[in-house]
Amino acid sequence: MSKGLIPSSNAELAGLKNGDEILAFSDRNEIEDIATKSFKLKVKRGDKELNISYLPRGKEVRVYQYVKK
Repeated sequence: MSKGLIPSSNAELAGLKNGDEILAFSDRNEIEDIATKSFKLKVKRGDKELNISYLPRGKEVRVYQYVKK
């Protein structure tokens, strides 16, 4: 059961709602290293089954990495 969705999160924007019963979901290990791969859910809402997919990552941010010489 989904609960505690963050308002305007990628999951909520894709259509996931608090109270949806999660029937199946992507293996996180399969999408962990690929920034463009969507997380997929099959949920039950009332008497309907829905497929929802979204990119579980936030916006790209610029980072710096220091290299010891």
